[in-house]
Amino acid sequence: MQDISGPVTQVLTGFLGSMRGSGNTITIDVTGYYLEVMCIICSIKRGQLLDSLTLEGIGQMLTSNTGTVDFCVNNKTQWIGHYYVVGAGGIVYGNYGTTSNCINNGDIFSSDCIGGIAGYNEGQIINCINTGSITASNSGNGNRNGIGGIVGGMGNGHGIPTTGCINIGKIIGQINVGGIQGRSNYGAYGNSTILNCINYGHVKGINKVGGIVGRR
Repeated sequence: MQDISGPVTQVLTGFLGSMRGSGNTITIDVTGYYLEVMCIICSIKRGQLLDSLTLEGIGQMLTSNTGTVDFCVNNKTQWIGHYYVVGAGGIVYGNYGTTSNCINNGDIFSSDCIGGIAGYNEGQIINCINTGSITASNSGNGNRNGIGGIVGGMGNGHGIPTTGCINIGKIIGQINVGGIQGRSNYGAYGNSTILNCINYGHVKGINKVGGIVGRR
């Protein structure tokens, strides 16, 4: 593919297949309703791949990933939206597969369940970096929810790994606020695993706040 830019005239919610970005950039001009729902690819399914793609402008890279997202970058993007069931993230809202070697440089603003890479995680996140500021207006409002530099909240599954990730951005929320992960457990489903991760960013909250994990 090649670089693409221009206004959004239609939202495509169904995509079956893989996309290789080959290091190219998609720039989106979004206004009104599309500001909160626009995605490059709304869902990557098991066995599919999204890689080597950069997003500029306003919009989201991906809503749901059950496949593989690799070497993708989100740049200079402000996410201004309401709470989503699967959260809000710089690369993917809800990660159920593998997201690796991705970078978020965009600031993210939402109500809850926000992460620099993934808002909500039930998969693997490996060697990812967040430099953007992550701000929540009502974090920790639900059982699985929080706000973190890499992951906001986690879901079902024991030992869900977040490995080799770095947060540099400022993290601001209320409850369950962490430099890497806002919340790392969900009741009887057990704790996630955080390995070899580093937080350099400022973390600010009211309750259950930590440099690495807000609530474990």
